[in-house]
Amino acid sequence: MSRPTFNIFVSLIASLTVYSCGDGNEKATNKSSDLSFLPVVRAPIIADKDQMVGFACGEAGEQTSLVSQFSEWVLKKEFKKIREKLTSTNPGEVFLATFTCDKLQKNGLITLSDSNKDELKSNFFRKDSIMVCSGCSEYKKLSLIEILADTGNYMNSEAEWWINELLDQNNLYQ
Repeated sequence: MSRPTFNIFVSLIASLTVYSCGDGNEKATNKSSDLSFLPVVRAPIIADKDQMVGFACGEAGEQTSLVSQFSEWVLKKEFKKIREKLTSTNPGEVFLATFTCDKLQKNGLITLSDSNKDELKSNFFRKDSIMVCSGCSEYKKLSLIEILADTGNYMNSEAEWWINELLDQNNLYQ
């Protein structure tokens, strides 16, 4: 479709939309403007990349900045920084801190205070939403409880793979 034809097409669609919506004082009607012939295009999900969690996103399969930060802390054994994120206001940090602390504690690599243990337990039942990505096209919101409590969830599986790789790479398993 040439550019002028495309512009006319867009103008036509816009005018049909304005015409069918009335003057704003009445309910929108669908008169006779059947646009079912148009392809359905999903709007991209816009997310705060500082809060997104992904272990292999996009064509390159890269980690999000949050996952990279936590990876660095695990590899440098900066576990105090991870424990501090158990109470973060960023749900992505809460997920990674909860998952990581739980795994490190189960492997005898860290000791959690009683307040850390309480926070860890309560985080498993939080309903905060986290924007997650996986591969080239999987972008969606999941709750903390969906990811942490459901071990069959793909993000839980990816997190398990991620932490195991880090612990193996750093010879942290005992």
